[in-house]
Amino acid sequence: MQNWFARRESGAERLNPFVAGLGMLPPFLAGREGEQALIRSRLARLASDATPGTFVILHGPRGNGKTTLLVWAKRQAEARRIRVINIRLGESDRPQEASRLARGAFQWLRAVSSFSIGGAGVNWREVPPRKLVAAIERKARRGPVLVTIDEAHTLPAKLGRALLSAGQRWQHSGPHAMLLLAGTPHLPEHLKSMRASFWERSRRLFIGRLGLDASIDAIRIPLEERERSISDDAAAPVAEESHGYPFFLQLWGELLWEASGDAGRKLSRADLDRVRPQFEKERDGLYLNRYRELARAKLLPVAESLAAVFARSERRIADEVVRAAREGLERSGRASDEDSAMDACDQLTNLGYICPTVHASVYCYEPGIPSLMRFVQLNERTRGAGPERSA
Repeated sequence: MQNWFARRESGAERLNPFVAGLGMLPPFLAGREGEQALIRSRLARLASDATPGTFVILHGPRGNGKTTLLVWAKRQAEARRIRVINIRLGESDRPQEASRLARGAFQWLRAVSSFSIGGAGVNWREVPPRKLVAAIERKARRGPVLVTIDEAHTLPAKLGRALLSAGQRWQHSGPHAMLLLAGTPHLPEHLKSMRASFWERSRRLFIGRLGLDASIDAIRIPLEERERSISDDAAAPVAEESHGYPFFLQLWGELLWEASGDAGRKLSRADLDRVRPQFEKERDGLYLNRYRELARAKLLPVAESLAAVFARSERRIADEVVRAAREGLERSGRASDEDSAMDACDQLTNLGYICPTVHASVYCYEPGIPSLMRFVQLNERTRGAGPERSA
């Protein structure tokens, strides 16, 4: 038996720790120390039967790790014996199952300490918000509860107002429960539209791309923890070519781990060059999907116009971006007034093509992923050949 356990541990050490996937917790969560510290502080208050403070909103472009932070927060909460209620929004393509889940959700909530609604999908129009809030509060009276809501930018207004009002009440009196919401960059605007003004006093954390040092750590530290390493002249290009995009970092990690072979090996620039074609194939497959999304939304002319602006600098003030959007709309024969251009920018933000930010107190935009813009430019210039051939 002892030998079996030894073999099992040895096999685990050889498993690839990097997993490029949706919402997967990476082997090392790099560059989110500030967000983690805030969430830990709130959970510590919650576990101590103190009011947790204002609820927390995670918002930013898709693929930057919002769902990953929710998964991490769930594990932190469970380690502190805090019950977790995970709400995923969505509608099922099987209405009968959705109705069954909706009817049974409240009994389920009373029976177990953690559940997830979604995936199979609950039609939220069939769930009375007041009953959901009441069920959460019944659970919280027996111990602290963390309520996580993913894809919160799709919250129906009635349900959103009920949950936000409850979250505000929980800050000042029992039961002890806390809301943690995650959604696209316009989640704050969506919450504002619900006319629950107190949401503005929540803690809003923008989840964007990682910096260079954090990107290097995301690759280097998991390797070192498993008796492997990577040279500086290989780690830096990985971070740069990933643009701090967490999915790309995990993809590079997967490929480099397979190239690392036995423990003790140091990955070199030659290893990087050997796996780069596979990385580029996977990356361009993702970009092709994004390109088609832009085409379906009739935003390719605007996207190309913005790519030309950002080619000169990776940060542009908002007025320049709106002006470039107007030019793209005009070329496509669509209404090109300022409101139409701002609407186009909002759509591109929600698609993760551009990213709003504040620099030196000035409202700016950055590329969602810089190389995606280059992909759009290339495919628009060679449109006659078709995007598939260019990819």
